[in-house]
Amino acid sequence: MNVFDAVVSRIEVRDYSSEKVPDDVKLKILEAARMSPTGLNLQHWRFILVEDQANLKKLANLSTTGSWVEQADFAIIVLTDPKYPFHLIDAGRAITSLR
Repeated sequence: MNVFDAVVSRIEVRDYSSEKVPDDVKLKILEAARMSPTGLNLQHWRFILVEDQANLKKLANLSTTGSWVEQADFAIIVLTDPKYPFHLIDAGRAITSLR
């Protein structure tokens, strides 16, 4: 499959397996996000790994669109510095790399 076909044929699912994600896989996901490009190469972001089910439930309850987080094995919160006008673009880049 070429890159174009991969991009245009992706499917996003908000349903999760009950299988636990190994720690080494979580670290690879975080590393992929960390390696994402940022405006001016500032890398002003921070990542918070949430694994505790009680905290996942709190996140789900606080979210207007992410109630599905409660069923996940873990979640990653992406924080950026709003003093940079491109911080939301950088957050989006990091989130895309989390996939």
